[in-house]
Amino acid sequence: HALASFAGDLSGFIDEHLEKLDRKRHVVLAVPQFNGLATLLTGTDIIATVPDYAAQVLTAAGGVRSEDLPIETRTFELHMAWRGAQDNDPGERWLRSRIQMFFGDPDSL
Repeated sequence: HALASFAGDLSGFIDEHLEKLDRKRHVVLAVPQFNGLATLLTGTDIIATVPDYAAQVLTAAGGVRSEDLPIETRTFELHMAWRGAQDNDPGERWLRSRIQMFFGDPDSL
């Protein structure tokens, strides 16, 4: 297994779920961001658990495929925060609109 870990840890919430099922995985590498996984996974038997949005991006170029997890896991919410002074900045508004388009609820911003 491979995983994305901002802190460099080789375990995460999936390991907690597997432990409850008396199972474990063998993590061989961690990357700080999801976008590095496609290159590392292509042509190997290494797998990674990633959010749906990351799977869509990683599989778009080919070389890897995605499947639903065979176990139930908790869900996560994504939040976005910014300084109030940036509310009307054109660049910031554009960035928030792109993030909303890809990830968000239309009423969230």
